[in-house]
Amino acid sequence: MSATEARPAPHNPNEMLTVAEVCRELRISRSTWDRMIRLQRAPKFKRMGGKRGEIRVRRRWLDEWLEGATR
Repeated sequence: MSATEARPAPHNPNEMLTVAEVCRELRISRSTWDRMIRLQRAPKFKRMGGKRGEIRVRRRWLDEWLEGATR
């Protein structure tokens, strides 16, 4: 990589991503994400604020899930 090429910014492994951010990064629709949740094939996630709370995915969990998906 030359000095003039931009390097991707390092990720904060503890960053909490929204479902929209995860879908954008994976290039999937929200309905695909919902199906992955139902089929228990989504990366680890946390509901913020209880059983009906908004879903967040820690960057580290997404990265680990992607690593496992490529094996």
